Amino acid sequence: MPNIRHPFLLTTAIALLSLTALAQQSTPKAAVESFYKFDSSHSQAFNRANIDARKAWFAPELYNLFQNELRREAAYLKKNPTDS
Repeated sequence: MPNIRHPFLLTTAIALLSLTALAQQSTPKAAVESFYKFDSSHSQAFNRANIDARKAWFAPELYNLFQNELRREAAYLKKNPTDS
């Protein structure tokens, strides 16, 4: 009997883990709604803290582009301090 239980338990465990993983995924509409709810209730200044606060909604490439833009902006303001 123990030989029959192991495959059954393994199959059951995999099925349960799959169901919990599917239940945790949100729909695209829910993701957009949660982003705009957060975004409208927090500061919208373009700075590192605000970009990091919204990182969960950004694709890695977009997040890297924001980081690069912040570095470019800092370098520009260092060369042109009166333009801020």
